[in-house]
Amino acid sequence: MSKRFLANVTLDHDLLFEFFLTFARFEFALKAAGFVTGNVREAKPDWRRFGGSIDLDRARLDPNCAAAIDYFGLHPPWRQVVDINGLAWDSTVGFVKIERMDQVLELVRRVRNNLFHGGKFNDEVHGGPGRNKLLLRHSITVLHRCLELSQALDASYDAAVL
Repeated sequence: MSKRFLANVTLDHDLLFEFFLTFARFEFALKAAGFVTGNVREAKPDWRRFGGSIDLDRARLDPNCAAAIDYFGLHPPWRQVVDINGLAWDSTVGFVKIERMDQVLELVRRVRNNLFHGGKFNDEVHGGPGRNKLLLRHSITVLHRCLELSQALDASYDAAVL
């Protein structure tokens, strides 16, 4: 089997694997626990509604989660956009300060989107692998804290089988 897919991947492979599986199981759990939107053609996890069900202050009671939320507030993941010159990076978050859990989860999804859609394969733009590692670790921390705060989601997460 070719290991080409690992070429130039300097981030810890176990961390990447943990992030992707945690995120995938979390999305499964959202839908299984009733946090779902869409139509007869497509079911999507309803991140916004779920985020609205989690109290930000309760999430912050865990010091690791509080540190993750603070990091996202100070160093939010950028979003790749297209401007008149081609591909560019937008550092704006869309809100001035983090006041609700759905905002934190929006940033966690941005971390996933940047990795999954190929936006993070240029360390020069993103401040190096140290930043990417922090974004992944903090995202995992937030997702696990959400599981602790939602019994229904936690049960669905544990029921996910691949």
